[in-house]
Amino acid sequence: MLRVVNKLEPIDAGSMSLFGKRDRDYSVQQWRALIGLVFQKPVMLEGTVLDNVSAGPRLHHRPFKEEECLQLMHEVGLSEELLHKDAKTLSGGEQQRVSLIRALALKPKLLLLDEVTAALDDHHKRVVEACVKKRNRDDGLAVLWVTHDMEQMRRLAERVWFVSRKRLLQYDTQEALFHDDKTREVQAFLRYQTNAGGRR
Repeated sequence: MLRVVNKLEPIDAGSMSLFGKRDRDYSVQQWRALIGLVFQKPVMLEGTVLDNVSAGPRLHHRPFKEEECLQLMHEVGLSEELLHKDAKTLSGGEQQRVSLIRALALKPKLLLLDEVTAALDDHHKRVVEACVKKRNRDDGLAVLWVTHDMEQMRRLAERVWFVSRKRLLQYDTQEALFHDDKTREVQAFLRYQTNAGGRR
């Protein structure tokens, strides 16, 4: 779904709108300039962390300063000593956070996140969550976050899409998801997550 929203794959049916405009009213470059996308498995470009983070602004001919990169690194708990380090030599968790700030460097209006904290320990998971929440609160950044982590969903979500086998089973507020009538698949998943949480 995230690949379709970012126009990496064609849409099978229907249409998309972004901020009141149909997708056909944007060029692909204009559309993608409004959207940041971070995959579960980070992909590092050739070069340093600074090269990676500044890649988006360079592509779209936007100014970007080293100080901006350092600020973003600080927000996600990355040491400034990594600024000029080869990005491909970083740990998986570090690369995941570089991928996130590379997307944020574009100052997107919509941020698409696919299990973006999967490789992180609890501390850095909360750091990343705080960074994204701050952008949402202060800058009005819209976020579509794919996660299987129910506790993370409880901490962050305003509205929830419950998707199984490429089907949307429920779209509701977080409160309604847990308390209102639901499909058997949703009930089973929530029951499993509750039991799994109790065993940890």
